[in-house]
Amino acid sequence: MGIVRRALLAGVAVVLVAPASAPAMIGGAAATDAGSTVKLRTTGPTAGHCTGSLILPSVVLTAAHCVNDVTGVEVTTGRVTISDQSAGQVFQAVHWTTTPGYVLSTGHDLAYVDLGADSASPVATLQNFVPSPGYVVTARGYGQTVVDGTAADTLQQADLRVASCTSNIPAWQFCTKVGPGYTASPCHGDSGGPVLSDTGQLLGVMSAASAGCANVSAMEPVSADVEFIAQARSPRLSGRMAWPSPTGSVPLAGTIRVLRADGSVAGQATADATGAFQVVVPQGTYDVEASAPGYATATTPGVFVGGPVSFTAALAPPPPPVVVPQPKAKVSSVVRRRDGKLAVRVAVTPAPGVAKTRLSVIGVLQGKTAKAKRYALGTTKVTVTRKRTITVVLPTKRSVRARVKVGSRVQIGVLSGDALLANVSLKVKKG
Repeated sequence: MGIVRRALLAGVAVVLVAPASAPAMIGGAAATDAGSTVKLRTTGPTAGHCTGSLILPSVVLTAAHCVNDVTGVEVTTGRVTISDQSAGQVFQAVHWTTTPGYVLSTGHDLAYVDLGADSASPVATLQNFVPSPGYVVTARGYGQTVVDGTAADTLQQADLRVASCTSNIPAWQFCTKVGPGYTASPCHGDSGGPVLSDTGQLLGVMSAASAGCANVSAMEPVSADVEFIAQARSPRLSGRMAWPSPTGSVPLAGTIRVLRADGSVAGQATADATGAFQVVVPQGTYDVEASAPGYATATTPGVFVGGPVSFTAALAPPPPPVVVPQPKAKVSSVVRRRDGKLAVRVAVTPAPGVAKTRLSVIGVLQGKTAKAKRYALGTTKVTVTRKRTITVVLPTKRSVRARVKVGSRVQIGVLSGDALLANVSLKVKKG
């Protein structure tokens, strides 16, 4: 990855992972199909290249040191030649997990990577078997074909003969060694690649190689990590939250809630800035609720989670509010008639397509100061069927009429339902 990681085991330098500038197998041959073998490219402090195997449509098994201290993992499946963009699929992984307690050069060297979507490529069959010295395995990888050479574009594979490990190799691992008839050796970038039995089943992953990729290679057997493999197959929901906009998918940072039938929460997670999330839940059938600020909440009912499930949470902006056409009203004058009642002149324009417009005209006598008492002048309801100017007489009580003089200031409001169409303060004129 961004640097070459080496651990010294009793004076033997062990190459763990390919640098980003280097890339496949020393002495190998080009593979004819990718099968379940995948290419990993990582970003972050230890960015670089590795190999892995699909063990489920959405789960890749690789070496722990390949994804240790990285910020992103790109996985290419179904592609023998990496530059052939017409073949295979490319995934931006949503989550990756290393064996418990793994520290570089210490601990079991396995990891699984959740793609967040299913690959169309075949998956590997695992075999819990540690081969004895003399057994011949097949290794596959996208690593270097020449030590410190340029990147190999095509998947390589080679037969390797199992040999006794030196004392500095972890007791649970098995080893291969260069010798007569078996001159190939894993190198930078082959880390995490599959080690296959004579029947093509996955026995383990490539973990380390001697300095110069010329002697002993160490392999992490799947049989030594049975519980971790079971965890890799355990129920969980992984994927991305996004808005599939007309111009391209927009990742969303939001919340995923996995709900039981009674509405209680079985698990929840927050999608990161790339939209990636993972929720671990017991096996069962759930409703999955996705929400993000500014977007309409989406609920997918009846999602069965029996193992690793890929899930895309597609959200959309909430629909724009329904705009109800409103009539228009303009108050032009308030006149005091001889009987003391107030006549209000209102120009009304009905809303388009509306046959009848019902209005309420409300009047209030304002005081000379802000703290002065105000008096209700009454409310008159009218119905208008066309654009016109109407005169509305307010049903003011006789006791209040006496207070209204020419020049008094009144406030007139015009409403259509709850919508306020006009609200003006006018002086009363002489009628």
